[in-house]
Formats: sequence, structure tokens, C-alpha cells
Amino acid sequence: MKALNTALALFFLHTTSFAIVGEYLPTKDLLPQNCFLNGARKKQKCSSIVISKNLVLTAAHCSFRKATVMCPISQETNPQQQIHPHKNYRFYENPEEIAKYDLTLIKTKYNFKNTPGIEIAPSKEFAFELLKQSGACKIFGFGINNLFQLGVLHGAISPIYSKANDPFRTSTDTPEYIILKGVNAVRPGDSGGSLICAYKGKNFLVGISSRSDRLQTSYFATVYKAKVDQMIQQLERNQ
Repeated sequence: MKALNTALALFFLHTTSFAIVGEYLPTKDLLPQNCFLNGARKKQKCSSIVISKNLVLTAAHCSFRKATVMCPISQETNPQQQIHPHKNYRFYENPEEIAKYDLTLIKTKYNFKNTPGIEIAPSKEFAFELLKQSGACKIFGFGINNLFQLGVLHGAISPIYSKANDPFRTSTDTPEYIILKGVNAVRPGDSGGSLICAYKGKNFLVGISSRSDRLQTSYFATVYKAKVDQMIQQLERNQ
């Protein structure tokens, strides 16, 4: 019985996805828009990205009661004034369901003076087309160890789940989540980090880090203009 319990515990450890919230170490090659998100408690630390003069995007499970956005490149620190998790976010058991709407919009107290907003993918379809060019895409975050290396993902992200090969999807539409197989780059502290693809001299935000599992699979909320615009409208209505 003891051996069976041990086996079950090991199985659970290696198959359960986990929220990515924890301590971080500084990284290199950041964009100006890549920022820390520090909560009031010691271990409330995530990644985030500036999308406009006073709006920041991160993961919904990084919705801290009190938080400060810290951007190392521009050396700006900006307190959180208002938060708005995506209205459809629920903590479902399946990581795919969690990742779909694992997004929170943060309005900061002040405008960013030296940190420009990032380009948002104009559509889901555009985001997935960019992801096919894996050499142009990077994950940016503030993970807790050196296993997370900023840089070109190369072919390690293949295959990306899409209409044809995603067994969890029943819809024929482009999915609201991105699954990267074969890359276990997401670590505690990387939640809310950004999946960014370069195209024609511009950097486009296509995903926000949600969680990772022990089987080299990482989950992201798909980010595109209509989805973000809806969150901005809801935030403005709640002011």
C-alpha cells in the first residue's frame, strides 16, 4: 500500500499543472515593456507587460490586492490603482480552460513616461500565424532559476496545438489558449510573462503565461486586440 501511495504521489507530481507565482531572478535582453509585478506579500511576484501609457497586462491569478509595477529597462516604478480580471476567468481543473482567460488588466496610478506600449496582435488568426514562425518568437519573464533563458525558441515549441491536432478543442475557431509542447521554460515568477513575436520590425504580443506542467508543456492565454479592448471597456465601466 505504501508503494502504491508513493507511485500515485509521483504520478500527481508529474502531471499536475501549477500556477506560476513565486520569487524571481533578473533576466537579460528585456524589452522596455517587460516589467516585474510585486504584490504586498513576499512571494507575490509575477511578470507583466505595459500595453499603453497606464495599462499593464498580466495573468489573472496574479491579481494582487496591492501591487507595484517595476520596469527595469526604463527604471520606472508605478503603483497599481485598479485591477480587472477577465470576466470569463475561472479556476477550472483543466489547464487549457484556465489559460483561456487567465488575464488581468492593471490600471496604474501614474502614466509611464519612458515605457511605450507594446503592439497587440490584431486577431487570433494573426497571432497563430506569427507563432508558426517560431524563430521570431520569444518568451519574456522573471523566472526563479536559470533554466529559463530568454532568446529565440527555435523549434523547441513544436508542435503548437491548433485546429488539427488539439484533442481538447471542440470548436472550429482559433483557440483562446496557446499550448507550447516540448518547452518547459516557464518557471515560478513567469506568470503574466509575455509571448512576443517579431514581424516586419515590430514586436507583437500574442500570449500571456498562465501555467506549466512537469511534462514540458506551457500554457498561455491568447492575446489579441478585440479581447484586450473588451477588458479595457469593462475596466472603464467599473471606475
